[in-house]
Amino acid sequence: MCSIEPCSLLQQSNYDCIIIVGDNPLHLGQNLSAFSKTIQHYCAKNCSIMSPKSTTFVPCSESVAPAGRLVFAHTGPLNRDFDDSRSLYDAAQRGIELAISAGSRSPLLCRAWLGSLPSDQWSMDLNNLDRCIALGALQAVYCPLEVREATGNRNAALVGRLGYLVNQEDDATAALVAQRFNFIRALESGRQLARDIGGSDPERMSPGRIADRLASEFGVVSNGPVVMEIEESIKPEKYPLMAAVDRGSVERHRGKVVHLTYEGELNSRADAADRSHVTLLLAGKGVTFDSGGLSLKTGGSMVGMHRDKCGAAAVAGLFSLLAQLRPPNLTARCSLGLVRNSIGSGSYSPDEVIVSRAGRRVRVVNTDAEGRMILADLLCLQRERALELAEPSRARLFTVATLTGHAVLAYGQGYSIAMDNGPARRLGVAAKLQAAGDLIADPFEISTVRREDWDFVRSSGPYEELLQCNPQPSAATPRGHQFPAAFLAAASGLDK
Repeated sequence: MCSIEPCSLLQQSNYDCIIIVGDNPLHLGQNLSAFSKTIQHYCAKNCSIMSPKSTTFVPCSESVAPAGRLVFAHTGPLNRDFDDSRSLYDAAQRGIELAISAGSRSPLLCRAWLGSLPSDQWSMDLNNLDRCIALGALQAVYCPLEVREATGNRNAALVGRLGYLVNQEDDATAALVAQRFNFIRALESGRQLARDIGGSDPERMSPGRIADRLASEFGVVSNGPVVMEIEESIKPEKYPLMAAVDRGSVERHRGKVVHLTYEGELNSRADAADRSHVTLLLAGKGVTFDSGGLSLKTGGSMVGMHRDKCGAAAVAGLFSLLAQLRPPNLTARCSLGLVRNSIGSGSYSPDEVIVSRAGRRVRVVNTDAEGRMILADLLCLQRERALELAEPSRARLFTVATLTGHAVLAYGQGYSIAMDNGPARRLGVAAKLQAAGDLIADPFEISTVRREDWDFVRSSGPYEELLQCNPQPSAATPRGHQFPAAFLAAASGLDK
């Protein structure tokens, strides 16, 4: 992974390109005055640099910018009703990509004075601005796992060095600046682990090979910040719904369950019953490839289903972040269901009635709704863990999954969706997730689980209590991403 380091303009000779992220090339701010005349001269000859969201390579001499490479990445205005922190993230990503195409391997990022900044939450803290720019740049330099392995360099990135200019207007101490960049590096390390797992092909990241990748990340040891346990097979008596999905897989694709535990140190004045201590309990959907099972995906919709493991990948990335930052007064436990939804002689089928871990009789209607089968058993496990706590009300339960078809129809590309049950809504969990996402250019939309969703999964027949789905794809079903949340709550026993 490429690291990112804070630096000053005096250190620019260590780099081979200057990338300025700003909303007006004619007003860079005092900190970047050394580049103002060159960019103003270029503006007089080529006004395309003034276009919002343009990315421009500005010709200059080596006395102005190292190796004669100077890039201006235009954010566009930041104060319109619909602008958010992604403008900074995207500009930095575009700037790095242009620099790399011009031959740069050691770019230096600079934040210009941003005259159009609004006075709302995402822009009030300079730290937020720098973090969004840095994360956008780090996105651009990520090198996929398969490429790193093919070249024989497991730590390869598209650049060898990445610097970030610390503005003079930021009067933070050196220790505080170091702390900020330690956080950015830790966050990017978690994002890289998530990308390695989520983006790699279904053979490279089969259930067993995901477990191996996590073992190399955390180590199956009892004294690290994160303790890992692997269940090498999915036992029907423990995870009946998940085991049904696993039945159709060949031996090399057999499913596994990975458990990760993080136990933060208690503050000196705190104890286990302290009101600030929170326990996070997470379940991650890790479908390494989704054929749809016997309810086969058709019409080309199977392509891209190696990404159906991105829920588990995101949770694994979170635990990488926890392992590095080691926040106190926090316990986190997760269970990742790593399963392939294949077609085979043992595949589970529509019309089967399976009793969930929570004892609820579930009628299978659509084998392409396999994610909720995996998560229901894991959510039941997390519910049981919560009830074992001295204060169950201090537990926060999350499921993390892809439900791309209907989510994209509802909100468009690039958005995550957060849904609260009743207790979470009273605590404002989804709203807090949305506010936090705005600070790192990773936006959430909020959906609400309604009575219609509960009615949808409630059976009227004598054989089963719950209907797992309907015969149609989620993308063709009204409330296709909301009613599965009701199913999860009911099938896991969380509604009790």
